[in-house]
Amino acid sequence: MKIGSEGIPVVRFRRPGSAARVELVRVAELRDGEAAAAALREPQRPSFDLLIEVGAGRATHRVDQVEHRLRAGDLLWVRAGQVQQWGELSEWDGRVVLFRPEVITPASVELLRRAGVAGRAHWRRGSYPDEVVPLLQALEELDRGATRCTAAAVEHVLEAILLRLCSGAAPADPPRGSAALYERFVSLLDERGPRGIGRSVESAAQLLGCTPKTLTVAVREHGGRTAKQLIDERVILEAKRLLAHLPDAPVRDVAAALGFHDAANFSKFFKRHAAVTPAAFRSSSI
Repeated sequence: MKIGSEGIPVVRFRRPGSAARVELVRVAELRDGEAAAAALREPQRPSFDLLIEVGAGRATHRVDQVEHRLRAGDLLWVRAGQVQQWGELSEWDGRVVLFRPEVITPASVELLRRAGVAGRAHWRRGSYPDEVVPLLQALEELDRGATRCTAAAVEHVLEAILLRLCSGAAPADPPRGSAALYERFVSLLDERGPRGIGRSVESAAQLLGCTPKTLTVAVREHGGRTAKQLIDERVILEAKRLLAHLPDAPVRDVAAALGFHDAANFSKFFKRHAAVTPAAFRSSSI
């Protein structure tokens, strides 16, 4: 079997009859129908972000092989491009905010990164400011209004919620020079992944319009590692996604999907970075 980009189903952001970039739904709406709830429990790759608030009960949500056990009051942020699986929806209730990543302004993205929030996923109740919950309620009320004049207000409230999660961080100026190049590189990895940019620093540099040396210097200065290390990390992450969620796909096809012409080379690469063979990883993830 050949693995295409459709290997793990991609879920698109669709709000019928609206150009809105943010939508808030209740968990009760998601579990409306046995077929819909069953589909959510299958692996999927959303093309949008999700901010999940557990209002009552207990929930489990798996994101890139990590199972998050959520209690009432917890928040979970799933990023676009990650592979997620919903748990049993009948055991909890709450709000789910779906939004396109571009809703967050570049300055806010930088502030979230500096505050260590950009890669954080899970907040326990009490670990975030009290005003987040009232803001979620306000966002829901605005979203239910479903009028064109409220679309901008909904986006502003969402951004306020996300910024509250990094309360106390120093204001951030927009990145410039090598810092801006580093941010563009990280965004490129997030948006396209290793299958979209290739496995070499040269291919990434070409897409960014710079030399490999310039990119390497920028990444080392602002990320503390080399550009090749970051690319390899994303290759391993994508390999784990495919191995875990496409159990019937031969390892050679996973290797080919990631740009390896030889399955043996892929296996050596995977073991060097993950400390186990692809087959062993797959067995442990089932």
